[in-house]
Amino acid sequence: MSGYGNFKGGRQALLIIDSQRLHVDPDFNDPAYMSWGVDSGMQKPNGTAETRATAERCRDLADEARGAGVPVFIVYYAFDDEDFSSANGGLYMVEYKPERGDLLVPKDEMSVFQGSDLDVYLKKRGIDTLFLAGFHASRCITESAMDGVDKGYRVKLVEACIGENDPHSDIAVSRALGALEAYGAERVTEAQAVSAMRRVHHGDFEPEVIEPA
Repeated sequence: MSGYGNFKGGRQALLIIDSQRLHVDPDFNDPAYMSWGVDSGMQKPNGTAETRATAERCRDLADEARGAGVPVFIVYYAFDDEDFSSANGGLYMVEYKPERGDLLVPKDEMSVFQGSDLDVYLKKRGIDTLFLAGFHASRCITESAMDGVDKGYRVKLVEACIGENDPHSDIAVSRALGALEAYGAERVTEAQAVSAMRRVHHGDFEPEVIEPA
């Protein structure tokens, strides 16, 4: 795991998953990615106006979490060692970017818990509740949420902040979240998530710069 910051205390965390320009920005056409990624068989950009709007709500939720002292984990696909290059589909998110104090979690699997030390990292810090936001509901959100439930976390799905690049995205998101509710996760509104974050004392938040691995 790499990141811009660290923290002490807290029992909640916000995970924003795969909110990269590649996935959410309908105007993304970076030549570095198009020549390297698409020509090499990587996923083609698939953002829509709806995914961009969802990403902006993720941005606002991240601001609320930081204000409440809740650590923010920025989870992203990293296809090579140049984690911060546009060839990775743009680490910098639509309308916002990671801030000091955020934790960056690169992954190359659908679930953030696969091939990373995130579970150990969270449990060492006493975090037992995860708010999930980001993309895409039927894939990386589903796999991450199921793994989170299996590992004993209270997984809360922030519905308005979860997107899908399906032509009928509202139906696709609702179907995916319904299945995850049956699995043991909880669907919450953005307002409910913010209220829950503000109610819990998360201890002293002490950001410190950590260079990406």
